[in-house]
Parts: sequence; C-alpha cells; structure tokens
Amino acid sequence: MKLPNIYRNKKYHYYIAIPIALMLLSLLVIFVKGIPQGIDLKGGMRITIISSTNFDVQNLKQRVNKVAPTAEVTGAANRVEILIESNSKIKVSQRNFTQIQSLSEELSKARIEELRAKSINDTDAENSAKERYNALSSKIVASSNALLKYMGSNASVASGKNAASIVKKELDKLEYNYVSDILQVVKEKNSIKEYSLEEVGQMLSAYNLRKISEAVVWALLLSSIVIFLIFRKLVPSGAVIFGAVNDIIVALGFMSLLNIPLTLASIAALLMLIGYSLDTDVMLTVKVTKRKESEPKERAYGAMKTGVMMSVTSISAFFVLLIVSLWLKIPTYFQIAVVGVLGLSADIITTWLNNAVIILWDIEKKVVKR
Repeated sequence: MKLPNIYRNKKYHYYIAIPIALMLLSLLVIFVKGIPQGIDLKGGMRITIISSTNFDVQNLKQRVNKVAPTAEVTGAANRVEILIESNSKIKVSQRNFTQIQSLSEELSKARIEELRAKSINDTDAENSAKERYNALSSKIVASSNALLKYMGSNASVASGKNAASIVKKELDKLEYNYVSDILQVVKEKNSIKEYSLEEVGQMLSAYNLRKISEAVVWALLLSSIVIFLIFRKLVPSGAVIFGAVNDIIVALGFMSLLNIPLTLASIAALLMLIGYSLDTDVMLTVKVTKRKESEPKERAYGAMKTGVMMSVTSISAFFVLLIVSLWLKIPTYFQIAVVGVLGLSADIITTWLNNAVIILWDIEKKVVKR
C-alpha cells in the first residue's frame, strides 16, 4: 500500500494538534490516576511458587487478597508469582529499624572516639565521648524496646550495643510469618513443590527510584547535547528532543491507563524507546534539512515512508514478544512488549505529524524571509 504525501495538504500545519492533544491527555491520565510502581521501586516481596498441580490463578488471587489486599498473582499451569507489598506493620517496623541502624552507627563512632581519646590521655574528650555514647545507647534501647513491643515480640534490649541485631532478628520473624500466612493460603488447594522469595526493602527501592530517575534525566540531557551539536540549530534540535519526551509521556500515560507498573523492566523499555525515537527523528531531520534533491515536502515524504516501515517492523517484533508473554505468563516480557508497542505507535504520530511539520514550517519560514 502506497502512503499518500500528507504534506501536500495546504493545511498540513494543523497535524501538530494531534500529537499535542495526545500528550496533554496522557499527562491528564498520569495526574489523575498516577503510575503504579512495582516492588523494584516501592518495596515488597515476590514469591515464586511451583506446585505439583496446576493453579486456578483467579481463585488463588481472590484467596490471597484476603491476607494481602494489594497482592498480584500471575502465572500459568503449575507456576505462579505472587507480588505483595509489605503490610503497614512491616513498613513501619522497617522504617524505624533503619533509624535504629543509623543510631547504632553513631554509637560505634562515639565508642571509637572514646577509645582514641583514652589512648592519648585526653580526659575531657574521653568524658565527652563517653557521655555521648551513654546517651545514644539509652536512646537506642528505648527505641528498640518500643519497636519490639509494636511488632508483638517478647524480646527485649538491654544495651545499645546489640540492639540492631536483636531487632533485625525479630523483624525477619515478622516478615516470615507474613509470607507463611500467604503460603498457607496456597496450600489450601495446591501442594508446594518449591518456592523462592525475593524481597526489596524500602531503602533499596528508594535507591532504585533515585538512580533510575537520574538515568532518564541524564539520557535526555546527553541526547539533547549530542543532537544540538549535530544540527547546531534550535528548531530541528528542539523537535527531535520533543519527539523523544512526548513518546515517553504517552507511553507513561498508557501505562497509567492500563495499570502497567513502573518496574526496572518497563523503565529499560522506556530508555530503549528514547533510542528508537531519536533514530527516526534524526533520519527525518537529516533528510529534510541536509539533503538538497527535490523539494522539502518530497524529502519529508520519502523519510516518512522509510521511517514508518522501520517503526512498523519494530512494533511487529514487540507484538510477537507480547503474544509470547501472554502465552507464557511472563510479566517482565509483557511490560517490555506493551511499552514498546505503545511507545513506537506514539512515535509514528509524533514524528510525522509533529516533528516533520515543525521542520517544514521552519524551512518555509526561512524561504519567505529570503
């Protein structure tokens, strides 16, 4: 099927309204619904279970939700994955335990200062460090015992020196009991042949989120610098970067709409989407602004035929991955595939109804000035 030259239309400038409207709608959806986060970014546990019998996934999800209301159950045949957030008691306990760990580090530093002052016979510094050590120890003991009582533990702490290890042991028990309750629900109708548990704590999830945000920002920033160095013109460079940003926003909007979580896998797909977007946008910009054969609208049309074929080929590959992920019930493949399909579909709209229009408009404007 031959694609028509849409840039021959006298009102082709109005095409730009479509990608902008799509971007605004995506931002609205993100603002209203937010973007769900996987355990990689918000913390929680992933339990992978293999049974000697096949699972009724929907029924298992209903039963697990009675213990963990926000749990997600995916899988097929005799293998399932249960994604659960830590309950409120575990979350509060983990947060308070982190504070106790920080105080314990300060306690160790105070002890080292005390010993160092003692070795050089600095009595004032030694007394000051000892006073600080005793104050920190008392604070740790009080905080630890309060936390242990909150967790429902019969253990107690007598000194700040071993407080963190005692609290950690009881926190592990609390988490183990939570997982055991869920495994007990599974055992009601299925035997458990083997299972594995992967946990992401609040500190690690916060670290992941911070590093991923930095990676996305740096990817866009460095891409912007390279694009500007290549074209050395504001309008073409801005159009290329706008295309990449718009593709990510639209993909995030669909993720919000379809409740696809933001995980390490889906973020990797978003970063990959930046590369795909820059590929088609740079190809368009080079062909329209650098080459001189035929007129600009014909060059844009030629670039569109090549670019759309490139995008359709990539979308087809992601679509195959999507089918495989649905068949095998693999969430990671599903997230990558959906982001790829939706993001590249948005890239077709953004590149050929927005970026091409902006570049052609810029060229026409310069011709008129001459």
